[in-house]
Amino acid sequence: MLTVALLTKQLALFSFPTIALVWLARRPPLRVWFATALGVAALVLLPELFLVLPEGWHSHLAFVLFGGGSDHGATLAHHGASVWALFASDASMPAASISLGPFDAQALGWLAFFGAQLVLAWRLVRTRFAPAAVVLHAGATHLAMAVLLTGVHERYLAHGGAWLLLALAGRLRFPLALATVAATGIYVVASVSWDSFPPWLREAQLAGTVQLWLLIALLVLPFPNERARARASLGPS
Repeated sequence: MLTVALLTKQLALFSFPTIALVWLARRPPLRVWFATALGVAALVLLPELFLVLPEGWHSHLAFVLFGGGSDHGATLAHHGASVWALFASDASMPAASISLGPFDAQALGWLAFFGAQLVLAWRLVRTRFAPAAVVLHAGATHLAMAVLLTGVHERYLAHGGAWLLLALAGRLRFPLALATVAATGIYVVASVSWDSFPPWLREAQLAGTVQLWLLIALLVLPFPNERARARASLGPS
């Protein structure tokens, strides 16, 4: 199923960190490790039997992920509501136009994404993988991708939006999550029905701002059940 998902839409790749953390936490038996190895081999090798790749490329995953396809990351933003669309003077500029030391914007985005992943993984582990926290981790991972990486499109929160609403339902951050998903949805519709919406809904500022606020809130504030599970792990004082 993971193979089918990834071949259907590469954004499914950003669900893998959550799946991997939960899978490792369950400490599966040897037969599950063996089955997983076969699945990974199928993911990497089987499609090559049916695909014709451009000269110089021998792996469909390398072609998709490292620039052989659209190479989205080489541009600051493809109309996506990321931090690069919010703060860059022209989001259509190459990612190499912004740099900090040896890192261009594309590398900086990946570094920020991996930093966010460390925080999100730490929060998930502290909940002892409570179901709501697992769902929130998946949604937050997709949100971090849409906010921090270069080259994103406006629709990139599609996978994570439902998980964010489901995990935060009834919690203080739910209105912010609802505003984020609603603003992003309107922004997506406005991008394909340009003349039907006012300028302030056709630009990335509104959707990008609430996305950034929600990501900061998820990184800074505890996950569902995090405090209770952390106290339980300490035992009676």
